[in-house]
Amino acid sequence: MALNTLKDVYIDQLQDLYSANRQSIEATRKLADKATDAELKSALKDGVDGIERGIETLKPIIEGQADVVYGSRFLGDQAHRVLYFWHYLGNRFLTTLSNCFTNLNLTDMETCYKVFDRRVIEEIGPLLK
Repeated sequence: MALNTLKDVYIDQLQDLYSANRQSIEATRKLADKATDAELKSALKDGVDGIERGIETLKPIIEGQADVVYGSRFLGDQAHRVLYFWHYLGNRFLTTLSNCFTNLNLTDMETCYKVFDRRVIEEIGPLLK
């Protein structure tokens, strides 16, 4: 791939990060298979799960499917923080209101993570002053 633009360099770097994460998953799995201590084995498996979630976060940006990726405390089978009923209800109300004004379909406006393409940050940065 020719690196003609800053975006090309950015995508190239993300692909390197993606590749490094894939390699670390393989190495960590091998370590987990060889580990004899149950606590260490569990920690290594948790590490693999975390790396895989990180890869899934980067994938839409690398593949050009998204400029921004948001997480949610309400989707998926991952462990999540327990919310009190009234906090949950308030969050659902505010998220619905936010979706009405932005024409988005977020499940949680107070997302657990946000990944942005640099162009998005550069575009909205001056507007935040």
